[in-house]
Amino acid sequence: MDTARAREPVLLEPKGPVITVIACTVGAALFLGAAGAFAYVTIRTAADLGRTDGRWTWAGLGLALAAAFVAYAGLSTVFFARAERRATLQLAAQGVDAAALVLAVAPAPPSNDDNDQVRLLMRMSPEDA
Repeated sequence: MDTARAREPVLLEPKGPVITVIACTVGAALFLGAAGAFAYVTIRTAADLGRTDGRWTWAGLGLALAAAFVAYAGLSTVFFARAERRATLQLAAQGVDAAALVLAVAPAPPSNDDNDQVRLLMRMSPEDA
């Protein structure tokens, strides 16, 4: 028995140029700041390897890993924001006009910020069909 699940709807939120610039700026600041901190902590840890107590070595390793994670998060923020903007522009350039027929409306659970939601069952068809 073949039980194919219906595809989940995808929410497309167009990304404007201002939002993209803000996201890229925040991501670049995270990346550059964390990359600098990673370099400083790594150099300090390497310089203190000869010490006998070894406390800074383990703390430095933890700080270096945390800084590397923040740098990765900042860089991925930049890449994600640029990809979202590129997808928005591509959709605007190649979008297809369509007509929608609402077949059913049902209540849905509220969102995380307590906004009411509804589920729509729709049939989409190209505008020229």
